[in-house]
Amino acid sequence: AFVGCWRNAPPPPRAGIPSPMCVCVLSVDGTCLASSGWARFSEGNGPPARSAHQACVCGGYYWVFGGEFSSPTGNKFKLMDDLWRMPLSEAGGMAGGKWQRVGAGADAPGPRSGHRMVAVGDKLVLYGGMGESKYYSDLHVWDVTRGAWISKMVKMQQMKLGASAKTPGPRGGFAMWPDGDAALYVWGGTRDKGRNESEYLDDLWRLDLATWAWERVKPEAGT
Repeated sequence: AFVGCWRNAPPPPRAGIPSPMCVCVLSVDGTCLASSGWARFSEGNGPPARSAHQACVCGGYYWVFGGEFSSPTGNKFKLMDDLWRMPLSEAGGMAGGKWQRVGAGADAPGPRSGHRMVAVGDKLVLYGGMGESKYYSDLHVWDVTRGAWISKMVKMQQMKLGASAKTPGPRGGFAMWPDGDAALYVWGGTRDKGRNESEYLDDLWRLDLATWAWERVKPEAGT
């Protein structure tokens, strides 16, 4: 979780966005903490308060990208486009809670929330989400080893597939999960239908991580 936290007790109920921001981990078997329960590992000097972001673990770091901030009164709103990392200890817990912002620049994804990001091998793969006035259908890849966005290289490889190559299209709030290091899947979500209506999706897609080609997976008859 990526909210405020307290040792040996869950975070208290709250409305809006917590401040200051910190990382909390709940260990149920004691592998990450000295004893099971909630514990605060970091706060301040890190990602500003947010929701609808994505977080995952890859290459010895805890990663956070994007999201949105909305004040409790609703008079302030901001979409995020920042990528942050915090080192993990060898035991799998937080090493000391020192955040570092990385990946800023022209190659970084635009501000968004409701996107999805998963770790595959030494890469963070990010897809979709919602911007100020539209849903995204773009694919972005952060190479943890290189410390750089390689999205342009991925896009060039996808262009070789031809103009007829299909994609899941724009969407947010969907499910995305890896299948080992070979592929990842996208299912469902929502997108703009027009006339202030939303379209709810039930399609399943597979991304081949060797060719970066999308393929729609259709269920067999009777399933």
